Amino acid sequence: VVYVDGGWGSLVEGLSRAFVSAGGDLRRGVRVQGVEVVDGGFEVHAAGAPPLRARTVVLAVPPSSASALVAGGRRGLPAAWAE
Repeated sequence: VVYVDGGWGSLVEGLSRAFVSAGGDLRRGVRVQGVEVVDGGFEVHAAGAPPLRARTVVLAVPPSSASALVAGGRRGLPAAWAE
């Protein structure tokens, strides 16, 4: 068993800071209703917010939840990921 000095939360916080420092737009606690593939990236639809366009999207959810959020998301995924 390997433990992270400071706990796993310190790893997540460090990655979050690095992402934002590199120009990333981090949004925590946002309830995403759907993600559409559009020219040049994605359009993210969240409750109570205008659509957000992005070149890259990271969904911190299980694969089955991600495939349900992304329009046509089950295409090309291993069957177990969509379960």
